[in-house]
Amino acid sequence: MFSGTIRTRDRVCFRHDREGKVTAVAVFEQERAVQRPSVGAGAVAKLWGLADVRIGDRIGDTGAWPASAQFPPPTLEAVVVPAESDERARLRVVLEQLAEQDPLLNIRQD
Repeated sequence: MFSGTIRTRDRVCFRHDREGKVTAVAVFEQERAVQRPSVGAGAVAKLWGLADVRIGDRIGDTGAWPASAQFPPPTLEAVVVPAESDERARLRVVLEQLAEQDPLLNIRQD
């Protein structure tokens, strides 16, 4: 949290055109997430109930933020090979679904 407070049952805006209701809050304290009724500025927390939220979405007054989040390019690469060669297409579909959920993942096929 950069500023303000979010409480359980608050309605919040994100991604310029989305809104959701926070159903639970867990604040990270001493290497673990602890359920709390709210989270304030300076803390790191998990929020539940925002079904359409994605990594990189800004929560709150979305008019004050740039249109998209800026992430540095990834510095780690991994090669994923299916155990069975006939599973290649299925693996590709699953990896693409994962990449849709996390903008830090870039899938390419060599």
